[in-house]
Amino acid sequence: MLGNNVIQQGGGLAVPSDDAESDGFGYVVPGWSAPANVRALTTTRNGGYSQLGGTKSLNLGINTSDSIDLVKHNRSFLRKSLALNNEPVWLEQVHGTEIINLSSQINSLVADGAVTNVNGQICAILTADCLPLFLCDRFGEQVALLHVGWRGLAAGIVEKGVGLFKA
Repeated sequence: MLGNNVIQQGGGLAVPSDDAESDGFGYVVPGWSAPANVRALTTTRNGGYSQLGGTKSLNLGINTSDSIDLVKHNRSFLRKSLALNNEPVWLEQVHGTEIINLSSQINSLVADGAVTNVNGQICAILTADCLPLFLCDRFGEQVALLHVGWRGLAAGIVEKGVGLFKA
């Protein structure tokens, strides 16, 4: 499943508890026991304004054959539909193990994961044949979102992501 994945620490991400179609796009909410202040979802390709494959698509990836203007329109549509107060941080994914800390100074968005403890900060990754891995601590004070492909998995991105959490 093609997916666009977001996770947020703190309030503000208007995500119902069930899988749904919302304002013309589909999404799946993980069935996990995260604290109530942590919200996460994966969108499907349904809906949106892109015309990839001859049908409307919620393509959120800049590095595709899609029009950048349509991708920006899809990103705006997602933000408005989910009533996001902040813009998601979109990474430039490279199938590696780099994870950026959004709570600190960001020098580059080239990474395959993001971690934050900032209330309302939204981590985002894109997936096609890779897996999104949503992580949070037991209190919902820190969240991470990892883009896990076979290369990153073999190189230790999961261990690296878990290791960034405070004990």
